[in-house]
Amino acid sequence: MAAIITNILIISRKPTNNLCTFDRKLAPKRCRFSRNGAASTTSSQHSNAVPCDLTPVTRRSGNYKPPFWDFDYIQSLNSKYKEERHLRRASELKAQVETLLEATMILLEPKYLIVSRTRMMNLSLFLVKTPTDCYKEKILDQAREFATIFLEKNLDQKLIIDQNLSLLVRHALEIPLDWNVPRTNARWFIEAHGKRPDMNPIVLELAKLDFNIVQAIHQEELKNVSRIVEDYIWSVGMIEPPEYGYQRVMFAKLIGLVTTVDDIFDVYGTLEELQLFEEAFQRWDIELIDQLPDYMQVCYLAVYNFINEVAYDVLNDKGGIVIIKYLRKLWTDLTRSYMQEAKWYHNGHTPTMDEYINNALISSGTPAVLTHLFFMLRNPIQKEAVDELYKYHDIVRWPSIITRLVDDIGTSTEEMERGDAPKTIQCYMNETGASYKEAQEYTMFLVREAWKKLNEEPIANSPFSRDFITCSINMGRMTHYVYLHGDGQGVQHSGIKDRTTDLLFNPIE
Repeated sequence: MAAIITNILIISRKPTNNLCTFDRKLAPKRCRFSRNGAASTTSSQHSNAVPCDLTPVTRRSGNYKPPFWDFDYIQSLNSKYKEERHLRRASELKAQVETLLEATMILLEPKYLIVSRTRMMNLSLFLVKTPTDCYKEKILDQAREFATIFLEKNLDQKLIIDQNLSLLVRHALEIPLDWNVPRTNARWFIEAHGKRPDMNPIVLELAKLDFNIVQAIHQEELKNVSRIVEDYIWSVGMIEPPEYGYQRVMFAKLIGLVTTVDDIFDVYGTLEELQLFEEAFQRWDIELIDQLPDYMQVCYLAVYNFINEVAYDVLNDKGGIVIIKYLRKLWTDLTRSYMQEAKWYHNGHTPTMDEYINNALISSGTPAVLTHLFFMLRNPIQKEAVDELYKYHDIVRWPSIITRLVDDIGTSTEEMERGDAPKTIQCYMNETGASYKEAQEYTMFLVREAWKKLNEEPIANSPFSRDFITCSINMGRMTHYVYLHGDGQGVQHSGIKDRTTDLLFNPIE
């Protein structure tokens, strides 16, 4: 529960040591719940308050560990790459690299340009709409399987003598490059290029400098949300343009709220409390806060204030566009889907795959966070695009499916051990009689199918901006980043610590 309260506290603009940051007039004296779940009695002057029950409440725990990086460490960050001299050097190097590129293009013969362009288009299918039929998809699947087996065999038998090539192959086999977060890919390739005997020192210096300058920007943003590094990392992976600092900070706060509400429904709340909690979101009546336990009051008011803040910023920045009703709809849908999963758990019901996936489309949180982000980005808000979002357009649907499935693969074991609603793997095993391994493999098959659908999503004539489409694709990529080797969000294993440290704290030397 401490992790839940910590996440809620950092959402407010002003730091405080008081857990109850809301106006005490909104919280009448009544039965309170302590951190260990025991109830204490106080007088109540409100007939609608939670009935006082002296029976201790038995609660489950997520067993979350403290974060790796403390507040003081983050506030002490002071990268030298903020300095003007580095910005000037980067500008000089850009000019030199542009000259090099122009000279290279002149020297290349036309036939090589054609081949190069064709290869680049083949590697970038996910950026354009290409007509594909079942036959072509089957060929691509067979090619992927053949290439994977062939490359793994060559690595095992040490048939790839070139160490640089071997490094590239191992990296590609760990996770497809198109599934990887662009910024982590950038660091990996910068460091790999630096080991090559034919590396270009000017290009390498610029690449390192550019990475470190952007990292310095991220460190300054992180100071605004320093207690939720694990949530801010989603912002870095999804929202690439350096100038989108406000969006990254607000998105990190949003992720913190969504995961906190999710944990309350998944782990901490009793079924009776959750029913009141969901009703408060469905009705959006601040007076209902009187009926909630203290910890839910804090969370509900944090969400309430956050969406009002986002709506105000959009209204102020985009010329009178009122979005509060859209944001509220997102949270009513999200909490309804969380409540469905809570009922499944408390009733001991294992849903069918169709039941689970249809609900998981929403409970993944992806439609909610992407739609918030859509309103926050610097793109015009057109009614057509908003309508498509609320119909769960494919640009939202497929990242949602990817997020839920990859999350389930990475967290299924821990979540079932602590007591949670059945996930994809358990639903498939129950429905088909498959083994755990078979269910895992089938879930990965669904992930690949969802990526195919997302890669086919057209950019031309889309009602959505290129920035938003990129963020949607990056949502799927970030899920692989976080859950590649298990639960990188809740468990925070050493692998996620090392990758996050490289991404946010360690410059490339």
